[in-house]
Amino acid sequence: MKVLIPNFCELKLESNSYRFNFKKYDKESFDNLKADYKDQWWFYRLSNKIIALPINDEAPVLDGFENVEISIEDAPYLYCRLIELMFERYFKEKSRDVFYDRYARLYKFRIEKESEIEFDDLKLQPQCCYSIHTIVRKNGASVLFLLSMCREYRPIFNQDHDAYFRKGVDLRDWDVRSEKILATRSNIKKYLERTGKSSAYDSILEQRNATEFSYVSKVISYLSNNVARVCIERYRLSSIEHFNLPNNSFNLDFFNKPRNIYYNYSTYSGLYDVGLKERRPFSYDNFSRSQVNIAAFIPKSEQKQVEKFLDALNEKLRGIFHLQNVVFNPYYVDGADRRGHAQIISGFGMGEVDCCLFFLYREDKKQESSKSAYNKLKSKLINKGIPSQNVLIETAARPNDFTIKNVSLNIYAKLGGTPWVIERETETANEFVIGIGSSIDRNSRRNIGFASVFDFNGSYILGGSSHFVSYDDYKLELSNYLIDLVGSLVSIKSITLGSKIRLVFHLFKSASEKVEISSITECIERYGSFDMDFAIVNLSLEHNFKVYTGSADLPARGTYIQLSEHQALMSMTGIRPLQIRVDRRSTYYDIRELSRQAFFFSYLSCRSFKPANSPVTA
Repeated sequence: MKVLIPNFCELKLESNSYRFNFKKYDKESFDNLKADYKDQWWFYRLSNKIIALPINDEAPVLDGFENVEISIEDAPYLYCRLIELMFERYFKEKSRDVFYDRYARLYKFRIEKESEIEFDDLKLQPQCCYSIHTIVRKNGASVLFLLSMCREYRPIFNQDHDAYFRKGVDLRDWDVRSEKILATRSNIKKYLERTGKSSAYDSILEQRNATEFSYVSKVISYLSNNVARVCIERYRLSSIEHFNLPNNSFNLDFFNKPRNIYYNYSTYSGLYDVGLKERRPFSYDNFSRSQVNIAAFIPKSEQKQVEKFLDALNEKLRGIFHLQNVVFNPYYVDGADRRGHAQIISGFGMGEVDCCLFFLYREDKKQESSKSAYNKLKSKLINKGIPSQNVLIETAARPNDFTIKNVSLNIYAKLGGTPWVIERETETANEFVIGIGSSIDRNSRRNIGFASVFDFNGSYILGGSSHFVSYDDYKLELSNYLIDLVGSLVSIKSITLGSKIRLVFHLFKSASEKVEISSITECIERYGSFDMDFAIVNLSLEHNFKVYTGSADLPARGTYIQLSEHQALMSMTGIRPLQIRVDRRSTYYDIRELSRQAFFFSYLSCRSFKPANSPVTA
């Protein structure tokens, strides 16, 4: 395995404990202090104490405060904030306009020595992004502090609203404030798609990212040579150490690609679609004698090209998935008016068809989730126990073999099929992996998405649902869902009382004590007659960790870096690894095995025949 170079370094303080100013906590004093001294002191609540940290050396004396010695092990996150203040002060003294992006949890400032990139109506502003991380090991007995640093490019629209409108760019569904176009991800994506410049944009960023490693190394080296200047009053860093991996603090490991298992537990090491053709899908017996009925809603204005697409799709379902008796029931509708779709769906009985196939226009994807006609149709189908799949008209009009194969894979999964499973070294018969996701729309409603449920080797068990509820209803909805889910699993798997059940939750946001934790706890209490444990695993690509090879090569897929007993990084594709964090409130927290499981589940994608950047539960 090659040596890797991370974009993070270790920070060491001169002492394991320091004395801090403190007074007894009460909310009124805490709020007043934050308001009165916001530019001079930073206040931190530690149990029943208010701890005061100086923002600069000129911070005035505070009345009513005493002195207390606190060790790093007793308050690691207090020391993390102290180090953040050190670096913020240092960069500001270097005339950097540092600001904190609370959504990304990153400190950012403009890189003055690099010019902005002019890209048509966009300019890309180079930024240094850094973050301080607290790594707590062995139940607090060991604490490490890391500084991660990377270079990114902040896109800015350099013309006003009217200038884009005059160029014929449709701005009606863009995020605009006071006639100023906001450089949100959504706006950037729409701009690049509508001007046909996506490839050129990606090419520029790829060229610049090739030199990021050099930039990061130089900045960390500079900080290391000037460590004495990064301090506040009596709080001092002793060293800033950049390192290679592996080292004494962090080991490198590697997960091999799992073996895929097909029908009758046969294996095949080649391409997935070839394996399915030759070995047959894992769930072949579920469909071998069944007729599959798919309702296809065909826009009248694109009838011929859609029918050709359906013929090609049926060929893939037969040839790859061995579905020899697929019947597409055509419903010819007005493509733009969804009332015809809704009327037909209203006439369906519960589970009357196995799947509905919609053909949508690209404009349909631009609608807000709460106003999306497709989401409303999908909701009607969910209530009838019918899954759905959508295909863009533009895709159907210009299909290629890769696209048609992926759509056939999507449909097979929506039908409840399991194309293949993965081989696990250890088997836990009653272990289930559940994906839970949610997002908030512009009306502050939460879109609850419950992903499919799989057993330990990735065999599909149950589907989920997706609909809008208010935030206040989210907890109740989630609790009811989990209780019903476990009841279904007990019934389907014939699990006897007293048996071991393990629930592994894949979350794509941090777990809330009042919502996710409370709902899981309520579910486990409801099934107290079983021996249950659970793991809450947060999986994310939205973080500041990166790993380089020092060359044009990328880290090998499956490279595993364990940061602590509850946190790890795992290379998927590119230099930004998947971050895996096991919630400390979990009753099962084998981080290595849970990381390996997430890696294996990335080979179970129901969207594409290529391995994904995240597990199938995403």
